[in-house]
Amino acid sequence: MAQILRLHRGSMLHSKCGVCILSVGANVSSLHRKGTPMTMTLMDRSNYYRGLLLLVRKDRKITEREAALMMHIGATLGFQREFCETALREALDNAHIDPLPPQFSSPELAKKFIKDGLTITGGGQAMHVAEDAWLHAIALANGLESSWYEGIKHSVRQHANEPQTLEVDRLNVAF
Repeated sequence: MAQILRLHRGSMLHSKCGVCILSVGANVSSLHRKGTPMTMTLMDRSNYYRGLLLLVRKDRKITEREAALMMHIGATLGFQREFCETALREALDNAHIDPLPPQFSSPELAKKFIKDGLTITGGGQAMHVAEDAWLHAIALANGLESSWYEGIKHSVRQHANEPQTLEVDRLNVAF
């Protein structure tokens, strides 16, 4: 069973995945650099979860860490626990998931998605070539430069041993 450890006001460390998560009710707007949280539409939420689900299955295995993070992200995005469990359980063999790279409503949201993707895959340390190609394809599909993608991958890799936070926890999810 996963254990949640308090780190600092409004956040916790999930013991199974080692990623800092925000508690419900944390002051999201104080975490956004521009002072106002970015709001996600229903389409963005669906694309975010679908894109990450496709990412974690790229290496044909879903680790406990990946599953724990996907359950947390699903809850943050407002998806029912049962839906997330079913999606994870069937992800490897589900041919009905749209295989195209998700396109988000803004390049800023795409950047947050890619950062979360890199965090989920372990910070780029031992990222599978198919996972790397998927995240790079999403960057390009959302108008981001290859140089930006390589730079953020390098940055995440350099900080992989530090407590990581998920970008999705900093977003305002519209229900």
